[in-house]
Amino acid sequence: MENNHYKVEGFKYDANILLGDINGDDSVTIQDATLIQKYLIQIVDFSDEQLSVADTDGDEKVNVRDATLIQKYLANIVTSLG
Repeated sequence: MENNHYKVEGFKYDANILLGDINGDDSVTIQDATLIQKYLIQIVDFSDEQLSVADTDGDEKVNVRDATLIQKYLANIVTSLG
């Protein structure tokens, strides 16, 4: 743990990874939205691959809108990510 940051362990990039599946557990859950929030306040660091799947709205940035989109997806307010 350096500078109070930690890497998200266990993520293995796969070309078939789900958009929004930041922790690589093969599903999009509230834990993924929470990881984005932790990334934004610099508690965790993401790999380049995690940054790619965290950009759930496709604007080439990872921000609170991506976490919110995951939450809306989980609440069935939107039907897809990306």
